[in-house]
Amino acid sequence: MSKAIRAIGRFLWILIGLCAMALIVAWMSGAFRHKVAPGVVARPESGLASGVSIATATSVTQPVHEEASGAIVAARRTAVSSRILASIKSINVRAGDTVKEGDVLVVLDDRDLRAGVKFKDADLLGIPVRVTIGPKTLAEGKVEVKLRREKDKQLIDLAGAVEHTANLVQQLKDEINRKVQSM
Repeated sequence: MSKAIRAIGRFLWILIGLCAMALIVAWMSGAFRHKVAPGVVARPESGLASGVSIATATSVTQPVHEEASGAIVAARRTAVSSRILASIKSINVRAGDTVKEGDVLVVLDDRDLRAGVKFKDADLLGIPVRVTIGPKTLAEGKVEVKLRREKDKQLIDLAGAVEHTANLVQQLKDEINRKVQSM
């Protein structure tokens, strides 16, 4: 029986120790302090030192202004680029401006360069459609259109040149999409 009594004694000491630790943790967390309900102003008990005043704090919602660095990305991406070899003299639009079909976006430098140099540079860049407006064809009211992958050039009426070129570009896009989907 003495072993049983010793075991019970050890258990009681462990239990007393655990209870003491729980009371210390509760005391340190403020469980035994007097709490003031939210919105009620607590008055000091007594014994303020001389020259000490009491101030009341109120909660006020302040708007928050935060700055962050980063980039704004458009929901849709539109690439506007020159497909001819010339330098830009002036840009007539700014970022965010609304443009409509037929607006002049840029003015290009029209200095004289040999046509062969321009054509070879365009081929090196991989530009698929070349539109050439020369003095001879312009006098006839025509424009020269050539696909990069073909040897033959087409003479198109000046009035329908934009629509014809747009259709060619759309056909090339459709062809690329078909090839990609068949892979």
